[in-house]
Amino acid sequence: MLAAHRRTSRRSRRAASDRRRMRCLLRADRTELAGDSREREGQSTAIQKGQSFAEWRAHAPRSAACEPGTVHDPRPAAALLPGFDALEERLLRHEASLEARPLRRAAIGELGGVILAAMREEVDRNAAALAGRSLADLPDLVLSIPTLAAAYCADPRYLFTLRQRKALVPGLLASFLAVELERNGWRPAYAVPPRLTLERDGRTLSPQKIVTSLHMGKMSREAFLELTDCGSPPTIDPETG
Repeated sequence: MLAAHRRTSRRSRRAASDRRRMRCLLRADRTELAGDSREREGQSTAIQKGQSFAEWRAHAPRSAACEPGTVHDPRPAAALLPGFDALEERLLRHEASLEARPLRRAAIGELGGVILAAMREEVDRNAAALAGRSLADLPDLVLSIPTLAAAYCADPRYLFTLRQRKALVPGLLASFLAVELERNGWRPAYAVPPRLTLERDGRTLSPQKIVTSLHMGKMSREAFLELTDCGSPPTIDPETG
C-alpha cells in the first residue's frame, strides 16, 4: 500500500509540473503574438509615413511592450499627437474658415478687441430680443433672464435646451453691456485675470462681474447707472472724429 501511495504522489507531482510548463509556454506564445502584432502595426505606420521600419523602431514608444507600472514617461499626452505644434492653428483655421489667409501671433492685450468682435456677433444674433434696449435697461434685462432664455438665439452650430439657453443669457447680457460701453467711448482691454475689461478715464469695468453683481442683488440700479455714466454723451475719439 505504501508503494502505491508513492506512485500516486509521483504522478501528481509530474502532472503539476506539466501544468506549470504548459502555462509558461502559453504565456510565451501570447507575448510573441503581441510582439508580432505590434511589429505589423509598426510596419503599416512606417509605410504610411514613408519611413523605413527600422526608423520607426528607433523612435517607436516602448510603453506597450512593458509591464504596467514599470515605466514613467514624463511627456504630456498631447505630445503623442502628430503635428501638435500646428494643431491649434489648424483648428482655428477650420473653425473660422480662414483657409490659407495669413495669421500672426497677437499680444495678450489685443484679445480684448477679438473677444469684443465675437460679442457683437452674439448681440446682432439676438437683435430681436434686445430691440429698443439701451445701456440703462440692463438692470431690467437681468431680471428678465427667464423670458430672454425663450427668445435666445444661439450660435447655429449648437442645439441648446431651454435650461442651457437660460445659463447662456448672462453671457449675452455681458456682451450687450460691453458693446454698449464701447459705443459710449470705453476701450476694450484684456488681461489674465480678469479677462475682458473696458476702460475710460482711468476706470476699469468688467462686464461679466457687473452682470453677476446685478443678478445676485449685490449692485443696485443707481450704482450701475453711476458706474457706467448712463445718460452722459459718448466720448468722441479725436483721432477718428
